[in-house]
Amino acid sequence: MSRRLVMLAGPGDSTNIIANELRRHFGAFPLLLEMRQSAARTLGRRARRLGYWTVAGQALFAATAVPWLRFLSRGRIGEILLQGGLDAAPVESGVITVGSANSAQAISQLQAAGPALVVVNGTRILSRKVLASVSGRFLNLHAGITPAFRGCHGAWWALASGR
Repeated sequence: MSRRLVMLAGPGDSTNIIANELRRHFGAFPLLLEMRQSAARTLGRRARRLGYWTVAGQALFAATAVPWLRFLSRGRIGEILLQGGLDAAPVESGVITVGSANSAQAISQLQAAGPALVVVNGTRILSRKVLASVSGRFLNLHAGITPAFRGCHGAWWALASGR
């Protein structure tokens, strides 16, 4: 198992696709998989930071538009996966589940691996402590357009607002 590369990620299709593609090219490596936060905790933290009305709009979007967009995009996603020869199957070997990407457990696992490169996808914002925990570089893959359009639906919101 390659210890030069570690992936620190949240669960989801993009993590599976990226991990499978990296493994196809570089062989096995540890995948530290962050558990999802509860929706209530996530919404509560966002509401305190961004305001309750903003978060109510985000929650409404997530509850109504996101499922509809997923349904409408199923065919196109399948085409992209097929055309790119990409594999979205869940990664099953070398997966280490951690409560948070910022936890002591995640830091310990990173230090034990001693990677030259940590590929980050779909996690919470990483703390300085995590970033300083190993001498390797961190490469963050992020679908959002920060800081104006944060989160995984940033591109959609940029288009929707004409920006």
